[in-house]
Amino acid sequence: MNNARIALLVWTLALPTVSIAEPSQTAAPSQTAAAYRCLAPQSCQLQQWFINASVGVAQGNISQQDVINDAAALGFDVFDIDLDDNRTGYKVGVGLHLIDHWELEVGYLDLGEVKAAFSAITLQPDDFFEQTNRIHPLSADGAYLSAKYKVIDAIDWQLAVKAGVFFWRGDYDSFNVFDNVPVANLQDDSGSDVFYGLGAAYRLSDQLNLTADIERYKIGDQHTLLWSAGLRYYF
Repeated sequence: MNNARIALLVWTLALPTVSIAEPSQTAAPSQTAAAYRCLAPQSCQLQQWFINASVGVAQGNISQQDVINDAAALGFDVFDIDLDDNRTGYKVGVGLHLIDHWELEVGYLDLGEVKAAFSAITLQPDDFFEQTNRIHPLSADGAYLSAKYKVIDAIDWQLAVKAGVFFWRGDYDSFNVFDNVPVANLQDDSGSDVFYGLGAAYRLSDQLNLTADIERYKIGDQHTLLWSAGLRYYF
């Protein structure tokens, strides 16, 4: 056994270029890939901060028939219904790459303004305004907290599922459209509800990604879909 060890040592010293050159050729590429894609969890844990911003179209789920039915339940036959439930929404956030395929994000979301207008023939206009002022699409703004898991994490693009909590607040006003005066003050709504969605990202550079998301938010008893596109910047 001693002779074998001595012979191996002599062979290694006799060929120094072989034992040194081989590790250096393979180590550099693996270190570069780990730094960019975070393939090694120990090298990127709690280090990949990012910011993002996106804008898109928010779509609610209330219809004209819903307005007719809700007003009829209160004893009013409404007509000339005008709903504006498709609007612009946007969000900004800051996030952190955790480990493997997980990311955590916190930010601000605004689902845009909504509108509902309708008329009725009645001898009690005050009762009409007071009872029907809550028949309208719901929208809100507020803070959100979400977690994301990358189902596909290729070099140039990603596909992820996400879920989180939206801490929302809705502020509404009611008007007599003929006189353009405020009527029947509405109370602001607020709450917190779970949301979920899908997100995709395409790498434009080492630090900049182009993003696209579809998310479903619950506000009270209504739902809103947000289709958005934006940019994400990794520090």
